[in-house]
Amino acid sequence: MILERLDTSLYAASCQQKLERRDIKQAVRSTLKGLALLHSHGLIHNDVKPDNILANRGQGSQRFAEIKLSDLGDSSLHNSAKRNTEPISGTAVYRAPEMILRVPSTTAVDIWALGATTLFFMAGDHFFAPKSKGPEDDLVHDHILRRQMKCFGPFPEQFIDVVPHIYREYYIDLEQSIGFYPNRWPGPLASFLSPEEEEFVRLLLKPDPRDRPSATEAIHHPWLKVTDSN
Repeated sequence: MILERLDTSLYAASCQQKLERRDIKQAVRSTLKGLALLHSHGLIHNDVKPDNILANRGQGSQRFAEIKLSDLGDSSLHNSAKRNTEPISGTAVYRAPEMILRVPSTTAVDIWALGATTLFFMAGDHFFAPKSKGPEDDLVHDHILRRQMKCFGPFPEQFIDVVPHIYREYYIDLEQSIGFYPNRWPGPLASFLSPEEEEFVRLLLKPDPRDRPSATEAIHHPWLKVTDSN
């Protein structure tokens, strides 16, 4: 097998030097184009993350000449009956709520993962990661789901209705332990986000997968159309 050579992953590049906003937009646009192609063929990537977004270095003011989505090792067919009986795919901190709650996955899990990846690029750290790094077990998922709930408020009832019974009870217990009350909703997601950036990220990170845009829809968001000078 012969594969195209690319210089670096965006995880490695961002660890060397934090990405500028124009670099992040280039990465998001390129990843959305890759996802749109995959999804049009009925494939779910299942492991979108900075490590799997590769780039060739650019010249001058252009840091990256080209950026491409890689690693289809965890990919699955959208209508595959096997996907619900297998271990959860992907990397915990980029997993969508429906993956943790064992709701059948759709292409929307890739959109969530790209939203979490975008936050990583902007923050320089894993936004949903546990404070103490540990093995990928239920406690890690517990922390990540709590963090997702605190950021986005109680998940919509129509989404919880499709969660398998045992995981629905788990979600309800978590919600009660967090202490949500009627009309209690989170404030700004993060201080490092502009209003336009927050709008875009929240769009990709809708708790109900049915509310997230497709890759083709997301690529036309106004935030991605503006070219930053830094």
